[in-house]
Amino acid sequence: MSFLDDTRHVAEYAATVRRVTRAWNRLPQDKKDLIRGRLQEARDRCQNIVKDKDTRQHVEPVLALAASSIDLSVDDFLKWLKDLVDALEGTPVIDAAGAVWGFMKYQQINVGWLASFLFWLENAVDGDKVSFRTTPATIQIPDETTIGVVGDYGTGTWGDKASPAKQISDWLNQHPQDYFVHLGDIYYSGEPKEDIKNFVRLLPKTNRQVWLTLNGNHDMYSQNNAGAGYFLTLLDKTPQFEQQQNTSYFALENSNWIVVGLDTTYFDSRWNLYMQGNLDDRFQIPFLKEKALAAQSQGKKLLIMTHHNGLEGNGEQKTPLWNQVAEAVSAAPKPVYWYWGHVHAGVVYDDEDGIRPRICGHSAIPWGRTTGKDFIRDYQGGTVKWVENRLADNPSYPGQLNNGFAILTLHGADLIEVFYGQDGTPGWSSAD
Repeated sequence: MSFLDDTRHVAEYAATVRRVTRAWNRLPQDKKDLIRGRLQEARDRCQNIVKDKDTRQHVEPVLALAASSIDLSVDDFLKWLKDLVDALEGTPVIDAAGAVWGFMKYQQINVGWLASFLFWLENAVDGDKVSFRTTPATIQIPDETTIGVVGDYGTGTWGDKASPAKQISDWLNQHPQDYFVHLGDIYYSGEPKEDIKNFVRLLPKTNRQVWLTLNGNHDMYSQNNAGAGYFLTLLDKTPQFEQQQNTSYFALENSNWIVVGLDTTYFDSRWNLYMQGNLDDRFQIPFLKEKALAAQSQGKKLLIMTHHNGLEGNGEQKTPLWNQVAEAVSAAPKPVYWYWGHVHAGVVYDDEDGIRPRICGHSAIPWGRTTGKDFIRDYQGGTVKWVENRLADNPSYPGQLNNGFAILTLHGADLIEVFYGQDGTPGWSSAD
């Protein structure tokens, strides 16, 4: 039995497509021209991956169904979708980046991603955007302290077993850290109710941990008012984040370290769906340069955290954000550590340009080994030192890899990094 045999699923897709069509028809032609090419490329890749099993490609899930939803009638869209269902034959395909192409919760063709595109589109047509705040906190932390890191964590619960986010939360309740940073993204669309249900309710309950959270691209997809869930619900109303002073960038400092969290989403291009990452010249680049100069003059080390990535895939291609950050931290003692999310993977890279890059974006979204391989295609070779490649025990998601998190221990001037699986099993340590 196909999931499209369930009239509830059909009705949900149909209603979403109708709203997408109405919003698209209200979008000015010059704005349509900005994104149509990318949407059509995404549809082509979607068909290549699902129908031809061409796992050399990857598509952002929010784009996978978007082009067909604006170009086809509801009936034709459902026929196109049924063709994808038939092509999968009940077995998801896993692409070059480890994304799982199926219809279950958080898999690439789930209607939730299309709803993300819908909310972004409606907001682009006639919505608003929460104002940016410019009162960043500089929080003094002990010289001996621990910082936990999760990325793309806001999924709530899914699957037959305890979801990765719930497993991580349970582990953190049993092993409290001093500070914890979320690198951004609450799904599907950063709606206020999603922020509470899929994120706040899963925060560890111990009072020892102070939480900080960054702004991700999905946090800017909320209906009517982009960023409403992140800024107005999390920063303004959630006690766990009160130390951020209602602001989406911040610093932690002690005698040996400066840790800087940055908002790479707010000033990114709306017409790129906030997917590339960008820092503004007025507030955050000066803030980062100031902290880099302070690290130089005070003999401290610098660690940066962002939502968006500085490198693509195996590290051989740099993003524009890399160039912004590298220039801004040029005065800081090397190496400069940089943790990012956005990419749903756990990866440790070799140093490059005096920067020590890591990805910790694999905390909760299902991902896996590329179909037909015992590895993830995009993370082979290049400057990759380690990638999480251990299989998770989840019968509902065959081939699923471990989700996970990182713990950073600041011990005087030393830093010990450990990547853990969702069950708390260590996968990589800088001390080994």
